[in-house]
Amino acid sequence: PLSGGDDCRVLLAVSAEMRDRYALFFVHRANNICLRDVELAKVLAARMEIDLQVFDVVEDDALKRRPRFAARMNVRQKLAMGVLDGGPNEKRREIEVRQALPPGGAVFRGNVTDVSKAVLWRPGVIREFIRTGGKNHDPQVGVRLLMLGAQGAETNPWCLNAYSEWMSGLPQNARCRTLDFASLEHFRTHGQGAFFYATNRNFYQTPSADRTILQALISLPPHLRDAFFINDMLIERCAPQLTGVPFTRDTANAMRRDRGDLADWLARGPARL
Repeated sequence: PLSGGDDCRVLLAVSAEMRDRYALFFVHRANNICLRDVELAKVLAARMEIDLQVFDVVEDDALKRRPRFAARMNVRQKLAMGVLDGGPNEKRREIEVRQALPPGGAVFRGNVTDVSKAVLWRPGVIREFIRTGGKNHDPQVGVRLLMLGAQGAETNPWCLNAYSEWMSGLPQNARCRTLDFASLEHFRTHGQGAFFYATNRNFYQTPSADRTILQALISLPPHLRDAFFINDMLIERCAPQLTGVPFTRDTANAMRRDRGDLADWLARGPARL
């Protein structure tokens, strides 16, 4: 799938030399918010000279499903997940988007790739990293950034003890990247949930879930990843024709516009730690 986001663009760039192996490039529209993604996906496809299929479940009646079908799919999905009572329901249009794809394929997604932009790291935590070299990590900060959804989780003794015990199990030389490992080992298991990774119609796969790739990305300090320098370097190196295309999120565009030179960021902290 293509969109106006960072992750799918990085995947598209690094697979530029292998794009003939993909059976389908597509973008979906489940609501009006997605219109910007559709337009940017068309620009990316044109620059890469690939065919793009648009699945518009808002306008295309052939892709629409009855509410009863959506309810049945939610029941089937909960049974597959082992949820016997309650649990979240997917919106009908989200189900329609998934059902629009040809069955039986492997869908590549950019999740986990977002380690390249220091997901979970926040400005204050990055400043602490630069100041201490990553030697200090407050469990309260870690639990809060996991966004567990429980009010006051960062002050809950059980949550703090569990997080601290997990953190103590990391190799000593990995503890300066505790948040990266928390993102991979904890945030993924509840933040995305079984909905995203469940095998309903296609097998969802994240190519970046590879130890060699993760080791290379995590070895880069978060202040360089957070400013999108790494993503932009990957895109420029692998598919320079994609440079200059704006992103859906205004914050991503603003960061790139206002971040300054790489040399200034290198002066703020070590390039490798």
